[in-house]
Amino acid sequence: MFTSVRVTLRAALRRALRHAHGELLALPFLSGKTLPITHDEGGYVLPPPAGWGASATGDDGLPVPPNNLWLGYADTPQDFLDGGRRDTSTMLGLLRRAGASPEAMTRVLDLGCGAGRMLRFFPGKGAGVERWGADISARHIAWCQEHLDPPFHFVTTSTTPHLPFADGYFDLVYAASLFTHIADLPDAWFLEILRVVRPDGYAYITLHDEHSVAWLRVRDPKREGWAPLRRALETFDRKTSVLSRAYSVFSIGHGPDAQVFHNLDALTRRWGRLARVVSITPEAHDHQTALLMRRELGR
Repeated sequence: MFTSVRVTLRAALRRALRHAHGELLALPFLSGKTLPITHDEGGYVLPPPAGWGASATGDDGLPVPPNNLWLGYADTPQDFLDGGRRDTSTMLGLLRRAGASPEAMTRVLDLGCGAGRMLRFFPGKGAGVERWGADISARHIAWCQEHLDPPFHFVTTSTTPHLPFADGYFDLVYAASLFTHIADLPDAWFLEILRVVRPDGYAYITLHDEHSVAWLRVRDPKREGWAPLRRALETFDRKTSVLSRAYSVFSIGHGPDAQVFHNLDALTRRWGRLARVVSITPEAHDHQTALLMRRELGR
């Protein structure tokens, strides 16, 4: 009798532990969290390139990812390419106006690269040139490693503010539409970016600020693609009255799906003590404002 009770208890304990393990995996803001390829306990097998479903080859000669990796950026493969080309072109223009030469940059990191929407259009190839992409989404990185490496390099990271690179490794780190989702430890992430940027190197970051809020609140048929975010903002404001009072930062939601809005003056005063603010450009990335910053010698 006692043996059967012990067996039953052990079985119940194993079931409870499996359930707890699943619940922990579901938490989106655990320290060190990634967005894994699969939550299945049986593991996974990465299929060959054809199995990942590269739906087309783009006009740049590189594969285009399947639409489930587009992150809402596009409705068609051409939209995906045009948007990546446009956002990269804006960034390159701001770098050139600041006196930098993107083509001469040896090492560049796209932080939050997704399926390489922008990285594929960054100029510069040849011996000694490194173009890196990093993301917490293992599915996106797996696709990129299957289809875009070479000429690029990719690594899966986590929500912990740490990048697996040496101090001062990159000429440029850019994070497009990434700090719009970092609800926890944004300053630590900015410091980590500066750590891996060489002295006199650049950081390019897009984010939501007050201008983004004003842009989102305009009801324009051309902006209906952003209507869900506008509604989320309006709902949050009804609960908190955040838009009618002073704020430094606020977040709608938690984890990778959070929508984070910064007070631009507060942010640039804080980050400006760590790196020089080179330019501030509203609507550089759809409704997001772009900060171009330079890590100066001695910092």
